[in-house]
Amino acid sequence: TSGASCSPNPCDASGACCSAGNCAQTTQSTCQGTFTVAGTCTPNPCTPLSDDCSNRQGLGLGTTPFDTTNATTDGPADALCLNAGSNQIGKDIWFNHPATFDGTLDIDTCGSSFDTKIAVYSGTGCTNFDTRIIACNDDAACPGANLQSKVTINVTAGEHYTIRVGGYNDAA
Repeated sequence: TSGASCSPNPCDASGACCSAGNCAQTTQSTCQGTFTVAGTCTPNPCTPLSDDCSNRQGLGLGTTPFDTTNATTDGPADALCLNAGSNQIGKDIWFNHPATFDGTLDIDTCGSSFDTKIAVYSGTGCTNFDTRIIACNDDAACPGANLQSKVTINVTAGEHYTIRVGGYNDAA
């Protein structure tokens, strides 16, 4: 404000800082991410780290927790993903899987708490998805539920696969 003084000077607002998908209450001068003046971290307002394809995380074998709550949709709709009138995967997050063996790979969201969709693309790029899509699923038969997703693909050691996980009709 004109004519006012702050202590410490210059004024250093407090709020929420989003960095690498995590939220911290901090001051604007110490935030090394996206800062929201007077923001709060409850609930977490940050987009997930792997919210866009170009920032996808590596994905090994085993169980990987995920959260698409604040994700945006940046992947394309695809006819292979059509189910119940929707061919889009909403609030998507992305992973890169470097195959370490020849064989089949199961990818699923069984146990998740919302209506999910999965798409898998060959290679590592974030373009030409329509020619690279290998599989897409919405509503697989998971134990105890039927709104989660599962795909099984053939993999080749040394090849990479781009995995997209999100929700039906922007579920998260």
